[in-house]
Amino acid sequence: MSKDQIADVVSALEHSDRIREIRLPMTMGRLFWTSIGNKSFPELEHLTLCGPHSITLPHEFFGGSTPHPRLRSILLIGFHLPALPKLLLSSRGLVSLHLGSSTLTGKGFISPEVLSNALSSTTQLEYLYITCGRFPVESHPELTSTNSAPHNLVVLPALTYFRIGSFIKYLENFVSWINAPHLMKLIVDVDRSIFDVPQLSQFISRTEHLSSLPLRTSISLNTFAFEIEHHFRRLSSPQEGYFRLMGDRTDYWQVSQVVHICAQLSPFAWSVKQLKLSVSHLPPTLRGKTDPAPWLQLLSPYNNIEDIEIFGQGAPCTGFACALQQSTWEMAQEVLPALRVLRIHGFDFRSIRLMMLFAAARRLNSRPVIVYCLDEGAG
Repeated sequence: MSKDQIADVVSALEHSDRIREIRLPMTMGRLFWTSIGNKSFPELEHLTLCGPHSITLPHEFFGGSTPHPRLRSILLIGFHLPALPKLLLSSRGLVSLHLGSSTLTGKGFISPEVLSNALSSTTQLEYLYITCGRFPVESHPELTSTNSAPHNLVVLPALTYFRIGSFIKYLENFVSWINAPHLMKLIVDVDRSIFDVPQLSQFISRTEHLSSLPLRTSISLNTFAFEIEHHFRRLSSPQEGYFRLMGDRTDYWQVSQVVHICAQLSPFAWSVKQLKLSVSHLPPTLRGKTDPAPWLQLLSPYNNIEDIEIFGQGAPCTGFACALQQSTWEMAQEVLPALRVLRIHGFDFRSIRLMMLFAAARRLNSRPVIVYCLDEGAG
């Protein structure tokens, strides 16, 4: 912005008690932020500060004791606002909060405990989106321990949508401090550092919708990403909720890692009736893998699955087929005992033959499975 434009903005902000919306870019310059740092905005309803680079605002910016009863939405991307906890505590009417890169873990740091305590006043918060970048955990030892005492939990009674991205250590610690009983949609974007998510599993179990009845699950693994999605529905409600966990750059992932993550989410698998699997366009390191063991581990929690649809190509199809075929005569407890329908896409001749052997064995055991070859691939 030009100097004249900045001057106009500064002039307008002289009437801060009349302003209902602030939407400013990072390019205003530090002198500008300092000049308005101690102003109060009692009528403010929407605050949007966005920029491509990280900048730390003056500590006094929005840090006063003036409450913000009308503030409905906050969007911060590229800005670290040290006064954010005070701002949240004074914003009891907040409905939407989006904290982008650098806000929590950029040039400054706001711990998960501090953030959760700051949200304790936001009883009307419906939408929460947090993205935090990677940072050295050793510089923040508080992240190595998690809260487990239920009486310490911060309750967000109105929250229905929650998305958090990137650094799993921050997520695990943050969700150990909060309870969102009416959450309907949970999306988690993770990097390749993810291995264990016990706090995430406990957080989901504390919700009324997402811990009720998982109806169907889909698991996708390809060159670009992997994704695990559970859909839920309560018996007393027609509404569906869902939990989605996504990771990018599959060339860094191994099937065993995805199986490990799924195993930690297995408490939500017992009532699933439908399962959709997609394994295609894999990187060279995974294309030749026909080992059935990961498939057996992946499928073992789904004892009530009745319908499976799988999309695949090449070796992964063979691995899946081998797992089912071997399970009928090698395992003490058969996997997928409730399975009735199996739909396969992209399977070659060998994989289809193994599926037919599996179906024949199940028929002999009086638990028939109908196999639909919807696309025989290379045949």
